[in-house]
Amino acid sequence: MCISDVSTGKHTRSSEVLWESAFRQSRWFTRGWTLQEILAPRSVEFFSRDGKRLGDKESLEQQIHKITGIAIDALRGHVSQFSDNERMSWAEKRETTKEEDQAYCLMGIFDVSLPVTYGERKRKALERLREAIDKRSGNMRVEWNDKELECMQALRNSASDYEQFKDRNDSRLRDTCRWVLRHDNFRNWKDSSSSSLLWISADPGCGKSVFSKSLADDLKHTDGHTTCYFFFKDDDDVQKSAVTALAALLHQFFRQKPALIKHAMLDFTANGDKLSQSFHILWSILIKIVADRNAGEVFCVLDALDECAEAGQYQIINALSSFYQQASSRNNTSRLKICITSRPYPDIERRFTDLTSNFPTIRLHGEQESDEISREIDLVIKWRSNLETELLKMNHRTYLWLTLIFDIIRKMIRPTSRKLKAVISDLPSTVNEAYEAILAKIEDDRPQARKLFSIVVGATRPLTLREMNIALAIEDRHRSYNDLEPDLDYEERFKASVRHLCGLFVTVVDQKVYLIHQTAKEFLLAKSEAATIGWKHS
Repeated sequence: MCISDVSTGKHTRSSEVLWESAFRQSRWFTRGWTLQEILAPRSVEFFSRDGKRLGDKESLEQQIHKITGIAIDALRGHVSQFSDNERMSWAEKRETTKEEDQAYCLMGIFDVSLPVTYGERKRKALERLREAIDKRSGNMRVEWNDKELECMQALRNSASDYEQFKDRNDSRLRDTCRWVLRHDNFRNWKDSSSSSLLWISADPGCGKSVFSKSLADDLKHTDGHTTCYFFFKDDDDVQKSAVTALAALLHQFFRQKPALIKHAMLDFTANGDKLSQSFHILWSILIKIVADRNAGEVFCVLDALDECAEAGQYQIINALSSFYQQASSRNNTSRLKICITSRPYPDIERRFTDLTSNFPTIRLHGEQESDEISREIDLVIKWRSNLETELLKMNHRTYLWLTLIFDIIRKMIRPTSRKLKAVISDLPSTVNEAYEAILAKIEDDRPQARKLFSIVVGATRPLTLREMNIALAIEDRHRSYNDLEPDLDYEERFKASVRHLCGLFVTVVDQKVYLIHQTAKEFLLAKSEAATIGWKHS
């Protein structure tokens, strides 16, 4: 795809930075017919008018999402997951030479066919398009007005990356997470005919987030209910916000139940964009929605509550406590089913005390399911390794530990069967020992690795690869970007440079740099005085 109004000029690092501004402002993103050109193909490559490759749909995913407002999942090909109203909103501000094309350019996105009749005017063409969509879906048409579309955009702006937050986590392997799926408390929660709450607590590395992702995806792809989710992480100010979580839940809900956006409009009219900044207003909207008989059964998955900001944790638990105390009354007909995961921290336990004392089945103690979790990890070892006997002898096995161990084994030079068995006795037996072993291999540039870890831990949000490239290069002697430019790594190589520098300790997801796990941050941070030997608490 040639973007004719984007020029890269002479090939320098600064020109690679400057073309992005022109890319964001390109008319290509304002044209009606280009919408299907970006959504339909699995792969789209972009070139400047000079013939230089700018990237493809995957590498430029974040920029395209921010420019167009199109959700990440839609850009990845999952257009059918989105409501008709939201698909319509993607084309709202796009232009076409012929007014009727504002309807015709959407036929592929809605998988419908219309006779092309130029001269019928835009209004008639859109009417025929909507009739075709309704006939295809068999649903009563619900049209959002301009104010309702603004409300949806305000919620999306507050929680623009919630799909990515979920997809940072690995997918569940077959026959794992059964310690949850087979538990009576989980089955009772899922099969309940009324509102219900399930709090799953477990120690780090036991697969809580993997389970949450699997649950959200499985529920999302089955009919008869509405599914919403949010995944907290404390390495990002946005992702650890309770307000962001509620905005994400409501955005997903309205996408699946467009007519119920009416419950948000009074508050949106009064507060405008500030609506998505108030926990109490957003929570009251959610409660009004689930009380509507048209809401039906609603599943909400909130992962890693312990990584939500402390004030937000309390807001969520207090709101849940109040709601479920009232929901236990006979007159309540709502069917809001919330599943929360967290570590078994005492302060969270104290906050849940009122609920767990009155409704003991709402808690599933993962820390008491260690035998079942160990058996599942044994299955993964059997699938992935010819070192089954040796690895199964090791104590304190968790999913996180296993991931780290396999990475250490993979990086061995010529890992013959004899050599593998010889080194088994030296493999780390705990997660912290595995972290130390991975970081001990950093020999060439320990100061640079330490600088990268400090940036990741201290940043208020995850940095992109480009931002990290600049941050790592900056030194006291630099006075301008021109001073800095010769010290920048080539963008095409920088991702590999980061992995080479830090190994598995960091991961790159959607062009952003993260530590592999929350425990990695805890491993690095000193509680008082920094250690001088090794990496732990350094």
